[in-house]
Amino acid sequence: MKRQDAGADLAAPPVVQRKPKILAACPQFALADVLAALGDLAHIVHARSLAEAKRALESDAAIALVLCGVHFDLAHELLDYARAAFPAKPFVSCRLIDGETSDAAMKVSASAYIDLPKLAADLGYPRARKRFAQLVMEQLRGAA
Repeated sequence: MKRQDAGADLAAPPVVQRKPKILAACPQFALADVLAALGDLAHIVHARSLAEAKRALESDAAIALVLCGVHFDLAHELLDYARAAFPAKPFVSCRLIDGETSDAAMKVSASAYIDLPKLAADLGYPRARKRFAQLVMEQLRGAA
């Protein structure tokens, strides 16, 4: 009878990589594009108001990045708050839907600015969403 090593049948436990948490401060109608681009790569915490965004940032230290649509109500106040309270967290300003106007101040003050409709016009939506995700994830890697 052949002796079997007791540990031979035990497979190494799978490496569990946690998805980073991203606070998506945007109207409900813009959330679909965020989820389509980032849903497989990150855990999205949606905030529909400045109060929700502040509450999420204050209560969840695992939030690694703030993604703020320029159409978000009180976007400038969120940027000012995040910069003062969480200066190490990347703050990405983005235009998520056609019809939103870009905001020069948000472009300059944010860690990055991404224009999804412009990317879609240049690349088509599937490739634009992939590029959008790459740009956001680059901000996360840069902050680590």
